[in-house]
Amino acid sequence: MSYESSIIAPLKLQCVITAPVFPAPGTPILDAIEAAMAGLIAGMQIANGFNFDWSIVNEQDQTIGDFPRCVINPTDGRADLETSQDTTEGLGSLDYTNEVIYTILINGELPAFSENPLFEIRFTLRQALDDLKMLFGEYLNLGGACDNIMYAASQIEPLAQNDGQRAAQLRTFWKVIYSQDRLTPSQYAGS
Repeated sequence: MSYESSIIAPLKLQCVITAPVFPAPGTPILDAIEAAMAGLIAGMQIANGFNFDWSIVNEQDQTIGDFPRCVINPTDGRADLETSQDTTEGLGSLDYTNEVIYTILINGELPAFSENPLFEIRFTLRQALDDLKMLFGEYLNLGGACDNIMYAASQIEPLAQNDGQRAAQLRTFWKVIYSQDRLTPSQYAGS
């Protein structure tokens, strides 16, 4: 391999997709996209270049499994907003081009009790965010479930219980753009 090709060689991550991209015919497309996200996240492992071994996705009980745990679109009173990206000049194609913001909530946990957990947990949560950014950077169309996924924002949220290990959580926002067949809305219409 030449020096030039080694510089621009693409990153190749290995993830085991644990959930099918399209769970079953007729599944709403947003549920299929969420399943693809969950399957990819659950497949992240340290051996494949990530900071953590991820496996727990969409489990509300924090006593199950180790950190990191995450919930996609947690039910916390925030509504998902799906918007059309279609032009207003008339029907341009046989599909809808849509955008939706997904929330991924990462429940933070330190390996041991800390006197200053809110300060120390920021590093751990940011490592978890780096894992998600690296994952969705490589799988930018979620294995064929959407046109692309892009990082939008994140916010560390302190937790009220003032726990010495679980002091905060990280709420991340991801913009997903996808094409939806007009006649079969559960069908992805992308290339």
